Amino acid sequence: MRDRPLVIATLICLVTSQVISYIKARAEASGLRGDGGFIERPERLIIVLTGAGVSDFPFVPWPPALSVGMWLLAVASVITCVQRLHTVWTSPGAIDRMAIPGKGDR
Repeated sequence: MRDRPLVIATLICLVTSQVISYIKARAEASGLRGDGGFIERPERLIIVLTGAGVSDFPFVPWPPALSVGMWLLAVASVITCVQRLHTVWTSPGAIDRMAIPGKGDR
């Protein structure tokens, strides 16, 4: 398959975009902060649409633009997942909700 790297980048983008939304939804449902991160939904759309548009632009076509955009988005989305997990983990109230083993277990 010639476009295997593009398929891999696209799958990473699809999975991480769902995980980013899931982290925020679960955090807010628990009363914690789950927003922020390196790249939000509008930026993700801009990167994908720009890559798709430039790759088939009639005057200055640059076919690798879609691959570059998808890999950029994949890396940025993974970074955002890690940042959101860190934000939720360190948000006020997160430590209070975690059970401390050995404390009061008798």
